Amino acid sequence: MSTKTGFNALEGWWFHFEIDEQQVSINGSSWSGLERVLVNDELVSRLRSWRRASVHHIKVGERKLEVRVSVTDMVRGVVEVQVHEAGELIRHARLSFVPDEVSTLQYFVGESQPNWKFLLACMVIGLLLGMGAGYFGWW
Repeated sequence: MSTKTGFNALEGWWFHFEIDEQQVSINGSSWSGLERVLVNDELVSRLRSWRRASVHHIKVGERKLEVRVSVTDMVRGVVEVQVHEAGELIRHARLSFVPDEVSTLQYFVGESQPNWKFLLACMVIGLLLGMGAGYFGWW
């Protein structure tokens, strides 16, 4: 399985696997859509994609591998990487920007129960923006 995964706002997300004593790293940016696959710190595949799924075909030693990158939940920022050989899954890792044990609302609001004042403020701001957009013809 994966040795480590991580997310950094500047460098994007990283997945690291060891396959046949070689380090395979997968890096992607949510900002630019650039995905890179490195074997022993050498770039072997590069793809720019804003799609929810992409595939990289690489070679590690004599093994032909397929690296599948997919964004399974855009709200929580969940990215999954699967490494396949001849159609068989050999490695898998998952990274979530919002921890699984915390709801999305908890993560952004910071409370277990949403505060009625916060919800009311959001509704008023939405109402004012909607009225302004309609009145001034913003769209």
